[in-house]
Amino acid sequence: LSHHAIDHFSLNTTLAGSLAHQARWMKSTRYSRPRGHLGTGLTFAMPFGILGLAAGILLGHPLLGAAVLGVALANRMLQALVVGWGVVRDPESARFFWLYPARDLLGFFLWCYSFTGSSIVWRGGRYHLQAEGRMVPASALPVAGSQEQSPA
Repeated sequence: LSHHAIDHFSLNTTLAGSLAHQARWMKSTRYSRPRGHLGTGLTFAMPFGILGLAAGILLGHPLLGAAVLGVALANRMLQALVVGWGVVRDPESARFFWLYPARDLLGFFLWCYSFTGSSIVWRGGRYHLQAEGRMVPASALPVAGSQEQSPA
């Protein structure tokens, strides 16, 4: 592995811009790598923790459900610390590791959203995603209900 860490910065200065960017990224990944994208849903711990809590409560074992949620929380926070501080040496990760479970849950909701339609907005233009991740400008698509005239 490389001994060099690549620094980065966020281009999106607003919450709405950042969410739009992440939603676009998730949708484009769904089209470019559909099987891998589907499997991504298994990598989010927090939805499974919440599901475990709900199941524990419904089945009369609330402590077991709380333990499942606790394991999911601990998993995400420990992962943030190990990767963020232990690998990347990012001092911010040691301060904000406790936020990673919320980020995991947000990622899950964005993943769910990625299955809603094929349209994205990128750099001010509307595009439709097609197989293998191809982006087609919306203006290049035929209008629904119109018929092309063929020369007679």
